[in-house]
Amino acid sequence: SGAWDILVVNNACTDNTRALVASFLDRLPLRETYEPRVGISHARNRALGETKGSHIAFIDDDVLVGEGWLTAQLDLAKRHPEASVFAGPVQPYFPVLPDPDVMKAFPFLRKGFCEVVHEQSEGLLPDGLMPAGANMAFRRSAIDGLRFNTRLGLTDGFLGGNEDYEFLRCVFARGDPAIWSPQLQVQHYVDVGRMNVRYLAKIERDRARTRVRASKRASGLKLFSVPLPVLAGYVVAKTVYSFWSLTPFRRLKLLWMARAER
Repeated sequence: SGAWDILVVNNACTDNTRALVASFLDRLPLRETYEPRVGISHARNRALGETKGSHIAFIDDDVLVGEGWLTAQLDLAKRHPEASVFAGPVQPYFPVLPDPDVMKAFPFLRKGFCEVVHEQSEGLLPDGLMPAGANMAFRRSAIDGLRFNTRLGLTDGFLGGNEDYEFLRCVFARGDPAIWSPQLQVQHYVDVGRMNVRYLAKIERDRARTRVRASKRASGLKLFSVPLPVLAGYVVAKTVYSFWSLTPFRRLKLLWMARAER
């Protein structure tokens, strides 16, 4: 147990996280740290500051880790000492199957919000393919000085993302390779409360805002600080949605609602 440990970042939790962690202390090399600033980027940065091992692996609080995941991580790092990033599949786990019309309108629900299933064997991750934040690991020396952007990522009231992709792009820019392994499997649990249209529409809206934040700036003519092509697309989508909302064609109504929010 001295070769590895598990750090749980209590991100200002208001549930029984502390008691749950304490219940495993006699079975796992487990420790807890507290991060009062709510947000996944703050939590991950806290982990970066409080871990000293040669490798660090991140999982989210709503994933089910596959059998042998930790052993596979250690073996992968030994086989590929040149690599800086290690990643594997993230598949959705639905306790209840979502409404098929809602899944059609909001494709990321069908993918469990963060599905990553690159159909390839162990080896270099090809350019253009990205790991997911719910299942990624790093060689410590490859990420020295890097931190997650606290303007991006999930917070208490904001459902945008992209903090993991921006971090990964910074790592890849240093030139070290990323290794993919199908043995590093996790499942992302999709809570029933995240399957309703109101929640999904908010995700579309917040992820659109995240894309703007991540792009730094938007070029071209603007009206009320909004680029004209974006404004025109919104007006078209909103108009078509208004039409379909008056009809019995539920799927088309949902599709255009999602497009307008996006």
